[in-house]
Amino acid sequence: MRGENVSTWKTNNNGAEHEGSGQNVRKDLRIPEWKKIAVIGSTGNLGRQTLDVLENLGLRDSVVLLSGGSNFTILREEARKFERAELHLFDPKAGEELERMLGRRVFKGLKDLELLLEDLKPDLVFVEISGLKSLKVVLKSLEISKRVALASKESLVVGGKFVLEKYKRMRDTELIPVDSEHSAIFQLLLGEKKENLDEIVLTASGGALRDWDLTRMKDARIDDVLKHPVWKMGKKITVDSATMVNKVMEIVEAHYLFEIPFERIRALLHREGLIHSMVKFTDGIWKIHFGFPNMKKPIAFSITYPYRLRTDEKFIDPLKLLNISLEEIDRNRYPIFDLFDRMLNLPSSSFIVFNVADEIAVREFLNGRIPFSAISVIISNTVLRFDHFEPRDLKDVHEIDGVGRRMAEEEVEKWV
Repeated sequence: MRGENVSTWKTNNNGAEHEGSGQNVRKDLRIPEWKKIAVIGSTGNLGRQTLDVLENLGLRDSVVLLSGGSNFTILREEARKFERAELHLFDPKAGEELERMLGRRVFKGLKDLELLLEDLKPDLVFVEISGLKSLKVVLKSLEISKRVALASKESLVVGGKFVLEKYKRMRDTELIPVDSEHSAIFQLLLGEKKENLDEIVLTASGGALRDWDLTRMKDARIDDVLKHPVWKMGKKITVDSATMVNKVMEIVEAHYLFEIPFERIRALLHREGLIHSMVKFTDGIWKIHFGFPNMKKPIAFSITYPYRLRTDEKFIDPLKLLNISLEEIDRNRYPIFDLFDRMLNLPSSSFIVFNVADEIAVREFLNGRIPFSAISVIISNTVLRFDHFEPRDLKDVHEIDGVGRRMAEEEVEKWV
């Protein structure tokens, strides 16, 4: 998604320090010269991994903005290491608490963040937050930066057409996916013509309950659901993996990122977590993205593209491909796909309601108020109750989200 004339590329071939980093860089390392980097969602699981990668690349002093949700404890720790960075929390009360602790200003709320981005104009912005707020952050980041590293599928689920419209207008901005599946697709399509793409296959682990007897699943406890068999992730996305809500969202994300019709995107169950995505071309040839499950790989690629890092770690043996399993999705186990089929015949407001209903249902499951089996039912009932229409602008998006939120909360009460 664009690679030329976007940034000033600097090649480090002599072991010299990377400008502005104060740290040595490996002789064979090639990275763009990012002078100002913002990490939106720095206190989350993915955000913390992003900061590790940036530090390992010698880019600590390039980080000018750290933004979190409400976890002021983690942001305080990050502030000590990334001393140049402005600090922001979406939760105003948490921001005030951190201000008292540090004796310095902490910016608070969505409006402050938009103003900060406008003022700082970072070259590279990581968007690694969930929820409706991610949409405005992505739109603002596309306006002011040279590259947006996107790890917020929700922004495309609730407002994909608005993101796509803004992206096409911003001729000097790149949009690089960070989610493992979409980073894989992006890499597989490099050098290929769009008209030659025939099909995209996303792989799914199936989550923690993939081998449970169906009659037991309704009684799954929170601890059971959070034991992901492949990835170490935050709580919400781990629950979404168990219901496969995350895979539905990733199909929507792929639809907008790669501008391919829904009927040419599908998901397959893949237990080993070694194949991240596959693409088929019009001549029947497949490309497969194959490697160890490690989120630091797509994070690093979103920073170093069009270059790749050289790594000393053990490489995966291609002979393991002989033992790879791929299976059709069992819709009795993952009924959310039946709902998705119905949503494809509805206006895109259905995606917004789907997103907020999942947010509410997962929150209440993690709070111990509803059983695991209620999550998909609450999402489905909320989506199908809504009187859908095509959102014309962000005001419509917020209105749909608000009504959907109230409906989802009503559905929750039926289980309490």
